[in-house]
Amino acid sequence: MGLGIQATGRSLRHFGGPQHAIDWLLTRAIPRVRLTPDRKWDPTFHSFTLVGSAFTPDSLLATEPVRGDRPYASLLGLVSSRTWVNGAAGQNDRYAITTELGLGFLGLGVSRKIQTKIHDWLEADPPSGWDHQISNGGEFTGFYHVGVRRRLTPYFARGTKKSHEFSLDGDLWLGYYTNASFGLTGRIGEFYSRYYEFASAPIASVAQALNAAPNRSEFFAFGAARVRGVVYNALLQGAFFKDSPYTLSNSEIERAVFELEGGIHGAISLRGRYSLYATWVMVAGRSPEFDTAFSRWHWWGSLQVGLMRSTPPTGR
Repeated sequence: MGLGIQATGRSLRHFGGPQHAIDWLLTRAIPRVRLTPDRKWDPTFHSFTLVGSAFTPDSLLATEPVRGDRPYASLLGLVSSRTWVNGAAGQNDRYAITTELGLGFLGLGVSRKIQTKIHDWLEADPPSGWDHQISNGGEFTGFYHVGVRRRLTPYFARGTKKSHEFSLDGDLWLGYYTNASFGLTGRIGEFYSRYYEFASAPIASVAQALNAAPNRSEFFAFGAARVRGVVYNALLQGAFFKDSPYTLSNSEIERAVFELEGGIHGAISLRGRYSLYATWVMVAGRSPEFDTAFSRWHWWGSLQVGLMRSTPPTGR
């Protein structure tokens, strides 16, 4: 289960200092990898997201760790995000780059309380194994993420209605979840937003959501598929500074994972000044993350709703 609460706007750029400092240092260290915008790369969107996620084994009634299944694990943190494109307003925006810095804690008791309360409402048996979660009691953690998207379909000026759009997506994550991915995202329908203003799995991607809303209604179906190479996952293998009662061993981790999402998105213009939008991921799947007798695909869905101040159909 997961929940994210996000605020987006250019005024938030003043609060992204630590993230921007890392972007600058990496750009200076590796000049060919530009992670800070210049005149050719127009800084576009800034956001902060409070995000929480939790994972459990299949059996919630077991009081002892279920050996071979995934451990109880939870994360609560704050994510700073910045996205920009290679072109000023009205110019060809073929590439978009997103960098993110997330800081938070593993092993807090928030997820346990929320899940127990949900089970109370449903009059179901409470989960019994949270005492065995990764870094139980709390351990500081974080990540740094770089995402690159390349538009595959023809360029359309801001405010142009489109019927389809496709992009190639690549990501690199360093931290409690260290991995890299490559995939394809597509949309079909009637829409005005641009490819980098939409993420098919905003919670899984941690921060990026629909970052700007055109002042016109739109509707589309979307799909995404990617392959992810995994180096380290603290939510399965445990963290560094605090012993966990139960973790999966290095040899049990699947290093190649396949992911997919599919759903629909709609936005309604409210008097031309605001847009109310909803993204429903009807199905999301991930191939087995570990190789044991409990290996299985995971399937879930998500719903994201938001209110955005609209931008004019031309310019920003």
